[in-house]
Amino acid sequence: AFFDLLELTCPRLISLDCDDNRLSETSAKLEAFTQRLVRFNGLKHLRLCNNGLGQEGARGLAQVLPHFSRLLTLDLSRNSLGDHGVCTLVPSFASLTTLTTLKISHNGLSDDGLCDLVDALVPLSSLELLVIVGTLCFPSPRQFSICFKP
Repeated sequence: AFFDLLELTCPRLISLDCDDNRLSETSAKLEAFTQRLVRFNGLKHLRLCNNGLGQEGARGLAQVLPHFSRLLTLDLSRNSLGDHGVCTLVPSFASLTTLTTLKISHNGLSDDGLCDLVDALVPLSSLELLVIVGTLCFPSPRQFSICFKP
């Protein structure tokens, strides 16, 4: 019902903040969310922080992200993605050719997961900022950012 109302009232929505919605409570809830999210493929900014997406959520998101060809900002912080979840998402990042900012903090990435992520993002010429906080390789609360453009 929420997405139907949103589609009727905001058909040209460009920014969606769905933080703290516990989307991972049930796999049916998560699947319904990702299927409905595709309706808003004109989004430029998408925040899905602190939803506990995990590996299952990463699989669903990996299927819908290629539909967001205009996305500039993606924030997947605090979703317990881990290395496996991020590796699941990596192929879908190639289709985000307008992405300028990716925030993927507090997802339990190891050195290997972070290297896989950075390797996958290097070809994205639009990417300007990758924000990583609280990974296994940078555990301090200080923000660690990688700028890809001089």
